[in-house]
Amino acid sequence: MPSFLQPELYRWNPFVLPWLVLALALWTLAAVIFHRQRGSRVAVLFCAMIVLVGVWFGAFAAMFAAGHAGVATLWGRIGLAGIS
Repeated sequence: MPSFLQPELYRWNPFVLPWLVLALALWTLAAVIFHRQRGSRVAVLFCAMIVLVGVWFGAFAAMFAAGHAGVATLWGRIGLAGIS
């Protein structure tokens, strides 16, 4: 199939930016907390929770950037699995 007939898997969308920025901020926050409070079991579990919420936001950012419904469905399922 010629390349101009294939649908794009991803394309830029302005709705991606807030989700992506928040996911990156959450992952950075989790890294900082983990680095400083590595010995605390509560802090480590809190970091795991923050990382999973970041997975949710990152997956939804990828879902909004998806150019095909099947790809968006996959990212939506990954995001929902992250918060489950």
